[in-house]
Amino acid sequence: MMLGLSLYLSFVGLVSSSGGFSPLHCYDCNFKTFTYGNGLKATHQACVDPEKYGHLLAKVPCDTACFNRLDENGFVYRGCYTGNFGVDSSQDGCSFQVGATWCFCRMYLCNTALNFTLLP
Repeated sequence: MMLGLSLYLSFVGLVSSSGGFSPLHCYDCNFKTFTYGNGLKATHQACVDPEKYGHLLAKVPCDTACFNRLDENGFVYRGCYTGNFGVDSSQDGCSFQVGATWCFCRMYLCNTALNFTLLP
């Protein structure tokens, strides 16, 4: 009985000291494509296709939503949404907001696709 209580208290202490548990994780990277010779290259090739190269990418815990963002400068960003002035992250899917196309999702490592159909 005493051993069980000690193990339980140790587990509770571990969880509370680690900052809690977030089941949502997002890929965290960025890239820009460019032409080089006869082919299309990217500044971070693994970030272009996380479904294939996800083992090479950072994965961050997230309490809000994962996102893909295409900026006017041509950079694509993937990460955990931490809040941006004027951006509404309440709905999953893509929308053009504050000069960029934002796509939000709320499933484990869901920010893999590039569904930028709403470019201006």
